[in-house]
Amino acid sequence: MSDGGFGTYLIMGNEWARFDATKRSCELFAEHVMPVFQNQNARLRASERWARGHHDDLPARQAAAPRAARCVVGAPRDRTGVSTGVG
Repeated sequence: MSDGGFGTYLIMGNEWARFDATKRSCELFAEHVMPVFQNQNARLRASERWARGHHDDLPARQAAAPRAARCVVGAPRDRTGVSTGVG
């Protein structure tokens, strides 16, 4: 039964290369090629696209984060202990 995926991929193995090189080739295939066909890395790719798209503004946001955290930590709190964001 298929759910619209790629199907089957057959790797033909010959004994032309050293065993450790053949094993590494299979490991690389399993780590980098199979996830693409199985759509296992969709979230990783989406995250990478987002980071590349925001590359220019990330350093400024990273530098501003400690200042923002200090403002929130030092801000007045309401009766439940939640920051009011003022201060």
